[in-house]
Order: sequence, then C-alpha cells, then structure tokens
Amino acid sequence: GEPGPTDLETWLDLAAAAWAGQPTPLDSVRLDAQGLTLVATSWPPDRVQGLQDHARRHGWQVRVDSGVLRVSKSGVASP
Repeated sequence: GEPGPTDLETWLDLAAAAWAGQPTPLDSVRLDAQGLTLVATSWPPDRVQGLQDHARRHGWQVRVDSGVLRVSKSGVASP
C-alpha cells in the first residue's frame, strides 16, 4: 500500500534529501506522536539548513535545539 503521514517511511523520505550524501551519521532516530527526532550533533549547519529548507517546501517544519532536529507537519506544535 501507500505510506501514510504517520508511517516511518514518509518521515524518512522527507529527511533523505538532507541525509543522502551526508558523511556524518545520525546519533539516533526516533518517531513518536509529535514527529520525527533526528539527533545530529555532528551535522554541519548547511546540512541542517538544507533539511529545514526541503521540509518547508513540502509543508513540514524542522526545529533545531543543540543538534536535535525535530521534524513535524507545519501547523502542528512540537515540544
């Protein structure tokens, strides 16, 4: 079937644009009711910005706090 908005595949597909070609791995990935959390403490700022820009174009948002990237659907509050 088709992946829906709550499926891990949908979230990872969104993150793949910034993740692909990234030489520095993620520390962890977690999906919960609020969204996708990527712990990317070693990612350079241009990769983080790339993910934010890509997400925004597709109706998503990425909040950044000390290397923790919180991806959620725009208009949905994330802690």
